[in-house]
Amino acid sequence: NHGSETRALVDGVDVIIWSSCTDQSKNISTQIDRETRCLYNLLWAAWEAGVYRVVYLSSLAVMDLYPSNFMVTERWRPWPNTIPPTLTHHLGEIVCREFARERKLQIICLRLGKLLWSQGKVPTDGLTMEDLIQAVFQSLTVELPTYSVFHIQSSVPGQRYSTEKAQRVLGYEPSWEER
Repeated sequence: NHGSETRALVDGVDVIIWSSCTDQSKNISTQIDRETRCLYNLLWAAWEAGVYRVVYLSSLAVMDLYPSNFMVTERWRPWPNTIPPTLTHHLGEIVCREFARERKLQIICLRLGKLLWSQGKVPTDGLTMEDLIQAVFQSLTVELPTYSVFHIQSSVPGQRYSTEKAQRVLGYEPSWEER
């Protein structure tokens, strides 16, 4: 809620990292509420407290409906399906984008590929934990406009999403090592 507890949570904070991962065991209304109302309240409190930057961890799944043989960049409009968690990622991105436009709070949206937790088939949007950590760290240190979106994935075989913008602007260096 937008109350004293939320304001106390962000008091003295320079940067907030918000993961759009929602608890799939919760009902759909709860998942959507977290990525809309709750996120909005946090961003409002952050703006009031003078937080410098918010890094929103979204998902490349918001681009999944494009044909798999297309190399999709950040310039393409999201085309998500209408089922959580993809829908909730998209709604969270909209809240962040509109809040940044209205309130001048700097927000960086990192659309993340599927985390590679173990060996096995590697998805075309696979992301190693090392590359995730690198991208988040880079997003904390680079001067950016009020709202920026970056596709983040490792250099996996058959890479589906372009990371050229993240490489150029953030200094992100995706890696890949066969596991």
